[in-house]
Amino acid sequence: MVKHAPAHKEAAATEILFYCHFYLISRHIPFSFLAIIFQNKIFIFHFAIKLTLLNLSK
Repeated sequence: MVKHAPAHKEAAATEILFYCHFYLISRHIPFSFLAIIFQNKIFIFHFAIKLTLLNLSK
């Protein structure tokens, strides 16, 4: 069986990754329609990871 890091540590790592993406997008393509679409994809990806981690921690 594969051992996972505690869910809160993985969640913290995804939070950091999420904010790094957000920062890079806001710097390189501000006020762009493309940025809005990309941010939405990151939000979806972020919550998908959180839900997966919640299921794994049960």
